[in-house]
Amino acid sequence: MDEFIKWTSTYKVQLHQNLQIIQLHSTIDDQPQHSIRLSNRESFIPANSIVASIPKSICLSHRTSSFQHPETISKCECEVSKSSSLILTQHLLYEIKLGEESKWSAYLSIILPSSNRSRPRLISLIQPDLIQDYLKGTEIERCLRSDQTIKYESLLHFYQSHLTISLNQSEDEWESFLDAYSIVSSRSFYIDNFHTLALVPIADLFDHSDQADVNLISDIWVCDQCGSLNECELHESDSHRITKHHQDLQDIVINDQDRVELKTLVPIQHSNHSSDRIVYNSYGPKLGNHKLFIEYGFIIPENIHDRISFDLEEILKILDFNLNPNQTQILQKRIKSMELQLMKTITEIDENELIRFKEEHKEEDEDYHDELYIDSSARVSLTLWITILLLDLTVQSSRNLNDDEILDLVAKLIDFQLQDSFKLNDHDSFNSLSVELSKNIQRLCDSRLTRMFGNQLNLDELLNLKQVDLIPSVDKPYQDMIIDYLVGERLLLESCKTRWIELNDEDPPSSLS
Repeated sequence: MDEFIKWTSTYKVQLHQNLQIIQLHSTIDDQPQHSIRLSNRESFIPANSIVASIPKSICLSHRTSSFQHPETISKCECEVSKSSSLILTQHLLYEIKLGEESKWSAYLSIILPSSNRSRPRLISLIQPDLIQDYLKGTEIERCLRSDQTIKYESLLHFYQSHLTISLNQSEDEWESFLDAYSIVSSRSFYIDNFHTLALVPIADLFDHSDQADVNLISDIWVCDQCGSLNECELHESDSHRITKHHQDLQDIVINDQDRVELKTLVPIQHSNHSSDRIVYNSYGPKLGNHKLFIEYGFIIPENIHDRISFDLEEILKILDFNLNPNQTQILQKRIKSMELQLMKTITEIDENELIRFKEEHKEEDEDYHDELYIDSSARVSLTLWITILLLDLTVQSSRNLNDDEILDLVAKLIDFQLQDSFKLNDHDSFNSLSVELSKNIQRLCDSRLTRMFGNQLNLDELLNLKQVDLIPSVDKPYQDMIIDYLVGERLLLESCKTRWIELNDEDPPSSLS
């Protein structure tokens, strides 16, 4: 650590005088890990303070590393999706091979795993057949099946087709490649259009929280060819030229005044309840535990950004609705229109345990691509509620209702379900619609619960599986984290299901407790 501190001073990396780096041990692999905390109990840092400043010239990127092969980089970018992380992995491996000759050797010494053991694998780097049975029905499985994550097979192909040639890697160095890729995946930041992804010393020592103390700021809109913050010839060049890489990287402008900074969002001071005041960053907007697990290899208890998402095709299948493409398109337009009208009509909704309403300006939800979800408080999103209601109306209504009639019905149903301001007799069709909507939400929850590993066990029995080696070839602490994740997702689904059962005065089943 002393060498690293000297190294940061040499390269003009700055850390606030009231902060200090501490060394801990990971709960996952007992490897040394580092955090940043207030230096003493009297320390105080106001909001909007710069607490760390790192020159971009000392950030490890494909622009700054010693390994420069523009042709190889260009080829990788053309052939491999999600190429930025793979290209940075290539450059990190080269610096690791240089050892003490690397400009970043002091930095690498604190982020690389001990020589006698490897880092625990990110879940996307574990062979699918070893772990897929334990992820069925979860948001992790859903995310891994999407195009948002580089697959194990894609990494293997990239390694065999590019790195064994460009870095003279031998086939048996696959594990070293996975270590390097894990570091890039869990530590890199997008710092600007020139460097793209980079490892940022000091910045990556701040732990993540869903309620961050600081955030990373950087001038992103620089020239993507020279990195200049100011006007340059390349800014005025034709678009075809601007997309090309420099062949002569000596022309690159690297200015020590161009920095990555971390700025406080709130005042930072000690509380009365803890001896250490760890300072937290956010690794990205609204990261639920499924994203944290996949991309960083950890989860946080009671994550306020957790969601269980559905897509429309899945909902139609679960609820046995057969719509043709034209009907589906009409439904989607009606859902969006109904939601916008409803948000204008209903201005005052008290906090409730059933439906999540978007905030007035909707910034909170813009970071999510999904709108059909159950949130971290086990509430269904307004969009999901409207979707199921409109589907139920196609079955229950004896005639086609116009939008105004549906809007009036929806407003009354919300009033009925959330505020219980009026009662309806058991034979009323309105009450019947409310019951059907509740049952369909329960069916969605059951569709996930019945697919999940250990669904025949109650939650205590599932937690007791931590006492055994359940998953072969997976580190025990990592296995335990998978179980904790399953328990968290089960709790959300079961809580949501129980609330909608209780709305209609039905007794919840005891099989899933």
